[in-house]
Amino acid sequence: MKKASIIALNTLKEAIRNRIVYAVMILMLLGLLASQLLTPLTMGEQIKVIQDFSMTFINFFSIIVTVFVGTSVVRRELDLKTIQLILSRPIHRYQFIIGKFLGMVLLDIIIIFIMGMGVMLNIFLINKSVYYSMWYFHEIHYIAILEAIAFMALQLILINAVSVFFSAITSSAVIGALFTFFLYVVGMFTQNLNDLLKMVHKSYITWIIKIIYYAVPNFSTLDLKNEAIYGIIPNINQALFLFSYVVLYTGFLLIVAILIFENKEIR
Repeated sequence: MKKASIIALNTLKEAIRNRIVYAVMILMLLGLLASQLLTPLTMGEQIKVIQDFSMTFINFFSIIVTVFVGTSVVRRELDLKTIQLILSRPIHRYQFIIGKFLGMVLLDIIIIFIMGMGVMLNIFLINKSVYYSMWYFHEIHYIAILEAIAFMALQLILINAVSVFFSAITSSAVIGALFTFFLYVVGMFTQNLNDLLKMVHKSYITWIIKIIYYAVPNFSTLDLKNEAIYGIIPNINQALFLFSYVVLYTGFLLIVAILIFENKEIR
């Protein structure tokens, strides 16, 4: 793991220098500042609207960073031919993939921490400004918000595994990013597939829908933004199930990526 950790730290350093990361952080800051302008327009629902806006905002942009940076961490080494120099040292290919993945996980944690603290501060400041307003009636559930942000981090880790997987098997970072984003969008609507099954009566279509339902990562179960607004938090059993789901699915994707990358011809 020592060699993988060295690759992880180098990956983190390279990712931090990526312009996309800084662009997204600036957009996030501007978005949080812009949310202050919504306060006078949402009488009685100021905090609720700001919470929803802020958390949706950071979720979207953190996913953008994970998808575009994550799908380039392996592909970049292949395109620049630096992979040959790395693998010429006593480093196995599986250590390379794991190191790249862990480096992106570190980046995800840093981004979600900074953005999460920005959201908490934004909500706190707006709460202080509207607390004594006669229109104010929405209670803030800070613990629920923190838990939603924590599950947002788990969602990013799973997306990161998907992005590294496509980065290792595709011939282009752009194609890998498109596949990753497409899989994320489908995964956000997997809960609706159960309703679709009730409407479909042809067996072969039913089987296709079931395969998609069980094969595509269920990102929607990790999205707790709406629940956090009303103070709904998952119980310990649900939290452990979701955590285990992310760990198992991430492990599966990394194993498949490693097996493919081990047999990949590198020129």
